[in-house]
Amino acid sequence: MSHPMPLPLSDEQGFNLIEVMVAIAIFAFGILALAYLQLSIQKLDTNSQYITTANDAANQMTGYLWTALGNGSDTTNIMEYDNIQVSAAPTVSTIATGAQLANVQSWQRTIIGLNSNGQKLPDTGLPQATGQVTGITCSATDGSNSTCSTSEPCACTASITIQWQSRTGTGPETYQITVPVGF
Repeated sequence: MSHPMPLPLSDEQGFNLIEVMVAIAIFAFGILALAYLQLSIQKLDTNSQYITTANDAANQMTGYLWTALGNGSDTTNIMEYDNIQVSAAPTVSTIATGAQLANVQSWQRTIIGLNSNGQKLPDTGLPQATGQVTGITCSATDGSNSTCSTSEPCACTASITIQWQSRTGTGPETYQITVPVGF
């Protein structure tokens, strides 16, 4: 009975196992990097959605301010929007009445993502959001100190600030814009 001859030992013995272990480590690192990238993309997508919602809400309030100024001859209506603040709380902090109050309540629903019946809409609104209109100032368009009139309409500016809790938990995010209103 003959025994097979053992293969001679070489310097490459076990090298294939090391290659496989290195390949598995590189593959695992790549998969972890892709998972992290996917998570980062999802956070950025949500943050961009929040910024879009805040921009839409700011544009909505800008429209209400333009309507309130009307032809620029009287600033009484637009000044009712100065220093208003809305949040998820059911009340609106404002002196506005009538159409202005309805506009502010509509703005509040946009910011926090509610329908006209007060029900939360899925994937809308901003988490823990507040909105504020401040610093409304008006002056005659001719640069004089005259009062506003049909012949000398006023132009105004207003600061609109919307704040919400960021998805990353790093604190509040703020969208602020100063808008010109008037002629």
